Amino acid sequence: MNRCQCLTVSGKQCSRDAVKNSQFCWQHQTCTKIASPKSQNPPLKVTKIPIKTKTPPLKVKTPPPKVKTPPPKVKTPPPRVKTLPPRVKTSKPIVPSKKTHPYLSFIIGDIGKIGQITAVRSPLGAVVNAANAHLATGGGVTGALVKSVGGSQPWNKLMKTAKNINDQSQTVLNVGDAVYTSTAGQLKTDKVQFIIHTLGPVAGSDDISLVQLSIFNTLALADHLQIKSLVLPAISGGIFAAGQPGWATQVRQLILEAIDKYMNTQPTKIGKIYIISYDLNDKSLWLSV
Repeated sequence: MNRCQCLTVSGKQCSRDAVKNSQFCWQHQTCTKIASPKSQNPPLKVTKIPIKTKTPPLKVKTPPPKVKTPPPKVKTPPPRVKTLPPRVKTSKPIVPSKKTHPYLSFIIGDIGKIGQITAVRSPLGAVVNAANAHLATGGGVTGALVKSVGGSQPWNKLMKTAKNINDQSQTVLNVGDAVYTSTAGQLKTDKVQFIIHTLGPVAGSDDISLVQLSIFNTLALADHLQIKSLVLPAISGGIFAAGQPGWATQVRQLILEAIDKYMNTQPTKIGKIYIISYDLNDKSLWLSV
């Protein structure tokens, strides 16, 4: 038998035997006295074991980066303006004749009264104007054409319709440029369908060889308009040649070279070019080149 584990009131150990299956005697079964420290069982140490919980990472759906698609590139065709290759100096000047240059004819007359020149066959595709940069009224060839259409007011109205070889509006010219206007009866003759305006170089300020670019672009524009015959004055050989000795003769030689080169190197339907002079002295400059 085991002794009762309860302490008596006096503090002494109980002398009774403990009841079976108990730590206390029958008298102290409900006693609340605490046994001596030696007889107490030590408290259980509870060790907290941390629980490792694996938290899966949050799956964040990242949208794919937005790729900006550039707009489709539209190929713009280059302007159909022909650029004359560098001039090659000829060892001998060009002497035009019916045999070597059947497409050339030299006539005398007022370009503003082209309908009265019997040497010009009808119908005529175009007359060429030795224009200024702004297609404004002026003297020389331009003055004759302005007078023919009825003065500066109808002329200025007509010039607002000027178009280049790309059929786009162009009312200001650089040296070498060529544009056209439809005459629509403005020249008081049914012979002419178009006026082609070209700006040639000015003596003392521009390179004289640029006149070849003017001629080349003029003939290219005539082919664009399906013109088969045209009247051509001495571009840069009149007012623009003032004050420069020898310019008028030299510019005519360059014009003939440009015509010769174009007619022999380009696919053209131009059959006749009338080179017009205002008098015999002017015509002699062409035939003496």
